[in-house]
Amino acid sequence: TRAEVVGRVADPYAEWVVPADRVAYVDAITRTGECHGFETSLRLPDGRIVRELLSARLVEIEGEPCILTAALDITERIAMEARLHQARKMEVMGQFASILAHDLRNYLNAVSWSADLLAAEIDAADPRRRDVDHIRSAVDGGLGMIRNVLGFARPEGGDPGTTDVRAHLAQIGGIVARM
Repeated sequence: TRAEVVGRVADPYAEWVVPADRVAYVDAITRTGECHGFETSLRLPDGRIVRELLSARLVEIEGEPCILTAALDITERIAMEARLHQARKMEVMGQFASILAHDLRNYLNAVSWSADLLAAEIDAADPRRRDVDHIRSAVDGGLGMIRNVLGFARPEGGDPGTTDVRAHLAQIGGIVARM
């Protein structure tokens, strides 16, 4: 509060988290008579650590040199900037996932169409027909995963659902093992 800081020496009020910051701050004021926009972390008497933006000027009060300091608590602003940065990263990841999913869907559609052509040419009793059915099943599973990714990547949200990746990999592994 105002009553806690006005007319008091700063060091007993707040502890410098990084002692070298205090040295640099005092040095800047001593060299130029002022310091503006000095960012540091301070530990308050209640134990909270806050990020402060300090500006100070060397003044003389009743013949005694003093440092007149204005401090602005920027802790919440920094936290909000970090949340904004994280949101931007997630937006970029969503865009990347969307592009990747669309490209993968194109490849899976080509595999699906090829499997359909094979199925039309292979008799239902042919043992290779089972392999074609596995290919179709794996493609359907992959397209389902892509739908989930696209649902998650859309800005309006949507339920991404769940996908059993192990089941999809097991299907693909079975097909690869028979080749």
